[in-house]
Amino acid sequence: IFYGNLNDFKADKKIYLIEANIDDSNPQILAAFFDKAFKQGALDVFLTPIVMKKNRLSTKLTLLAEIDKIDALISTVFKETSSIGVRYFPVQRRVLERKVLKVNILDEEISIKIAYLDGKAVNIQPEYSDCLKLAEKEKLSIKEIIQIALNEFYKNKEALDRKD
Repeated sequence: IFYGNLNDFKADKKIYLIEANIDDSNPQILAAFFDKAFKQGALDVFLTPIVMKKNRLSTKLTLLAEIDKIDALISTVFKETSSIGVRYFPVQRRVLERKVLKVNILDEEISIKIAYLDGKAVNIQPEYSDCLKLAEKEKLSIKEIIQIALNEFYKNKEALDRKD
């Protein structure tokens, strides 16, 4: 079931889901894999804890990618992890329209991502990497930086519901 106006969604796009169950890999190797996968064009990469046959605790590695990236990503799964097999299949994806605005706090620009449904902002988030960098520079918690960025953003409330 989808709620809202279909015009608020970016066009449905077919992408591929790639999965591998991994039961014998060092977590540091899997962490390093993330960087390589994103550099090769993965849209998302995530790990899910699972239990495999013989009650072995394991991890399911999942990637989302466009069709032109799957061969390279599958090769990287085999080269960089202990996986000896993968599954991949097409999936549909629908994402909300979004825009990015900038706010200036503590003499630095922070990107604010805004997602829209029915012409209304439904999700507003400061860019994590911008906030982390500024938090380290100012020796503040990332939580404080996020709050400062959101406060600055909400000072300009009319920007909230404009999609232009």
